[in-house]
Amino acid sequence: NAVVTEAQKRPVILIGEKFIQNRTAEHLSRKAILDMMVSSLTESGKIDIVDLDNRKDMQDEFQYHAMGYIDPATVKGPGKELGADYILGGRIISEIHKGDDVKVIHYQTTLQLIDLSTNVIRWSVTTEIKKSQVK
Repeated sequence: NAVVTEAQKRPVILIGEKFIQNRTAEHLSRKAILDMMVSSLTESGKIDIVDLDNRKDMQDEFQYHAMGYIDPATVKGPGKELGADYILGGRIISEIHKGDDVKVIHYQTTLQLIDLSTNVIRWSVTTEIKKSQVK
């Protein structure tokens, strides 16, 4: 995508479950969706990803390091996390079409890469999946 290929440095993308909206009537794991996206995005090696959902765990670990239990030569601390350039967010919607003997659910997933400094959508992609159920 142009955002990655035109970047002067590796773009930092912030992900988190709260940025993925499930607008369907079904329970869909936003974490599983994020895991698939991260796997796909990191294959290129051209971006860095920071995970909003890991921040509390990181803060807890920094506090533990500061308590003196860790070798001072290997202690890590706050202040070195990468600031995000973009947020990856999106939504999942579904439409149900019922026929005489078949129910078809159309899922549509839209993902957007939003520039944190300008709030401009720099990239967007929509995919559709169709699921049929025979009555």
